[in-house]
Amino acid sequence: MAEAIVTGMATTAIGALSKKLSDVVSSEINMPGMVRQDVRVIEAELSKMKAFLWSADAKVATNAEVKAWVKQVNELAYDTEDLIDEFKVHIARPRRRGVRGFFYNIIQLIKKWRELHEIHNHLQLIKEKIKRAQEGPTHFGLHPVPQVPPSTSTTEEPHVLGQLQALFVEERELVGIDEPRNHLIRWLLEGSKSLRVISVVAMGGMGKTALVKKVYDSPAVRIHGSFDCHVWITLSQNWDFKILLRDMIKQLSAQVEEDPTTVVEVRRGPPSLLEPYISIRERREMQKRMEIEAANESRLIQMLRDHLKNKRYVIVFDELWSKETWESIKLALPDNKFGSRVVITTRHTDIAATASSLYCTQDDALVYNLPPLTLHDSWTLFCMRSFGSKDNCPPTLKDLTEQIVKKCGGLPLAIVTISGLLATKPKTVEQWRKLHDRLGSEMETEPTLAVMKKILSLSYEDLPYHLKLCFLYLSIFPEDYTIRRSRLERLWMGEGFVNATHEITVEDMADEYFDELVKRSIIQVTETDPSGRARSCKVHDIMREVIISKSREEDFFYSIVGPSSPRPRIDKVRRLTTQCDVNQPLNVSLAHLRSLILFGVFVSSSLKSAKLLRVLDVERQDIGHRFMPHGSQLQHLRYLNLRGTRRAQLPEALSMLQSLEMLDLRDSSIYELPAGIVKLRRLRYLAVYSSQRITATMGAPRRQGAPMPKGIGGLGELCTLVLANAEPGFIEELEGMQQLRRLGVARLTMENEPRFWDAIQKLSRLRSLTADSKEDNLMSSIGSLGQLPSLLRSLKLHGLVMEKLPGHLESLKHLAKMVLSGTKLAADPFPLLQSLPSLSELRLHKDAYVGKELHSRRGFSRLRTMHLMDLGELEVVTVKVEAMPIVESLRIKGCGKGWPTAGRVDLRMEGRRESLIDIDRA
Repeated sequence: MAEAIVTGMATTAIGALSKKLSDVVSSEINMPGMVRQDVRVIEAELSKMKAFLWSADAKVATNAEVKAWVKQVNELAYDTEDLIDEFKVHIARPRRRGVRGFFYNIIQLIKKWRELHEIHNHLQLIKEKIKRAQEGPTHFGLHPVPQVPPSTSTTEEPHVLGQLQALFVEERELVGIDEPRNHLIRWLLEGSKSLRVISVVAMGGMGKTALVKKVYDSPAVRIHGSFDCHVWITLSQNWDFKILLRDMIKQLSAQVEEDPTTVVEVRRGPPSLLEPYISIRERREMQKRMEIEAANESRLIQMLRDHLKNKRYVIVFDELWSKETWESIKLALPDNKFGSRVVITTRHTDIAATASSLYCTQDDALVYNLPPLTLHDSWTLFCMRSFGSKDNCPPTLKDLTEQIVKKCGGLPLAIVTISGLLATKPKTVEQWRKLHDRLGSEMETEPTLAVMKKILSLSYEDLPYHLKLCFLYLSIFPEDYTIRRSRLERLWMGEGFVNATHEITVEDMADEYFDELVKRSIIQVTETDPSGRARSCKVHDIMREVIISKSREEDFFYSIVGPSSPRPRIDKVRRLTTQCDVNQPLNVSLAHLRSLILFGVFVSSSLKSAKLLRVLDVERQDIGHRFMPHGSQLQHLRYLNLRGTRRAQLPEALSMLQSLEMLDLRDSSIYELPAGIVKLRRLRYLAVYSSQRITATMGAPRRQGAPMPKGIGGLGELCTLVLANAEPGFIEELEGMQQLRRLGVARLTMENEPRFWDAIQKLSRLRSLTADSKEDNLMSSIGSLGQLPSLLRSLKLHGLVMEKLPGHLESLKHLAKMVLSGTKLAADPFPLLQSLPSLSELRLHKDAYVGKELHSRRGFSRLRTMHLMDLGELEVVTVKVEAMPIVESLRIKGCGKGWPTAGRVDLRMEGRRESLIDIDRA
């Protein structure tokens, strides 16, 4: 398993490098001919080597020399990329004007040519190393392979073993299965006469196969279900469609009953007459088998459809890995209107949705998301396996057992495997503590744990290479850490894992990467917004151990998790994370460091030696001045996260970070930006504000922004800017910032607000807008606006007073979130808001509405969250029963005249579950 990682990492590194080399060669930068030629040669030779890596994939598992060669290629790719980055920095140094600038430029030119000569010499050394590395394929008997499928799984044994174990699990070992089993049986036996596809989806090891097998074998299905035939197909990542079709036909053929009349006649005849009948039957069966073996796919599909066309059938496809597999399989499944059922198990939510929407809409799709076991059921299963009964846990092991059960996270595979292993060990605190504390390393040495690791690793092996890097990156976060989606995606972008296309921005591509990991059930969503978009995630504790193990095997990340953390096994530490306080210097070279991410105190004098650093994330750490980057040293820095560090100011030298793309200064006490920030031409993300409330009278949180330096409008790559103070100079520059997608502006005034809305109209790419007034009671001119940007998805208005919502808001077909506070609307906003087809979240806070009644008659068809907070005049809210069919959260707080002593709100909403409603009544 580790071996596939090695080849995958090397292939990914070469792929990323090839694109960078190609970009350098094709660019118009002033590159000396000798360097350009070196780059061309290296690009060509590494591309050739990439084809041999696919071939090496099969041999790496059994040949240590091949594995070492692949790692050597990986290091070559990294070293070359480091050198190219150095070259680009030297080329990009700005020239100065004037007399002093002339002499400065002469000195820099001499220095540049000296450095270029040095780079040329380094490139020659790399070419020599590549030449030596090219001897590897010949020595190891490797052959170039032009393409391979995205999955790099080299063995099916763990997968097959896991499925076989699930098929024959004992009934007494199934805990917490009754409710899901009964649910699936109802879906199988009841409902439409049309063919229906039932999908059971969950991460690997959750017990999908065991559950569906018990449903499949239940008397309700096998005996009383009136199904004419039953088929169970176990799939694999490397499946063969013809073999699958043949297997289905053979299972069906074995279930065909002979004509009872013929059987009776044969049995009544003389014994001597049986032989010709038997031989004829055998010949027919042999002929049928030969026909099946010789048939092509089209013929096999037709044979299957003929078998099934007059029957009510139930077919299970266990572990479906791709949509393409399903598209092929469904060709053989006729809808004969007999109430047939197909059941699939999968780790992919999108495959489940696609398969189950066959012959129905997605809203009617039968998709069962199998949840983890509860803590109670987990304890029961664990103790039954380890001690024979849930009540037999020794008191001395109770606390440790609870910790181990919690670490299993409701994953049946982990519970069964770990408890079964501990059942064979001495019942001592030392033995159990060892397994709890060293689970990751135990996976390498204990055979049963190694099998569990391989089964869970199948999800990783099925990832395309670019997602493998993104997935391994999750190993940097501490155990049980809630990972913000936005932070993770920016880290990926800072590392260069995400590439834009002509049609898709790098931000949208990172979004797609995250969503794909969610669809594959290998990360757990912990929070979503009302539209269903994931905001944060976690990694299952056991899956995290797998990722850490893989990162360690590949030297992908060096993590310091405690005082006894081992030193890195390599000299070139490229990624470093601390998950505890590190009070002693590491004495590790940072010369090749690309990423430094801190979750604890880190003692280091400076980052002077980390000249290749791309990612610096010290969020909410007390760093003082130790990690303040100096522009002349960190020329490659792309992502700088100082959020929550409580710094007071940024140095002017920040302007020298010419590669910087993302700068996060939220809650850092920085309220003024250096003027030189406008020189950061590659900056895409700038967030600078404090979350403290600056006005006590407003119900919603209002943030303190920062004045923008003159020239901010010249940052042509800037996509996100929050929170800028609306000063005259900034408003003038705003209308030219056409690339903005997210904008937050504070301190709007009566004088500059009209000009502000004029500028907003021209920002056609804007998706999120927050506008905040400098003081309360600012009469807004938004009503005179022609139209807001049509792609707007989120709109937050604070302190902008208006009589009613402007009619042009009805044109915002994509608007999903609306937050209003201090707008003092006199007219009921519900009639307009309910016309917004995508609105899923509505929040009316402090004096957003000053009327007495809110009425919804047409309904909010997509609304999931409605919060009405501190609306002092509000007395009645009327909503028809069908007005909010999918609402999940309705909160009414601080509303009603005389609140809180005598206030109340009459909520006239019939037929809704009280659990959805959170309402204060006096």
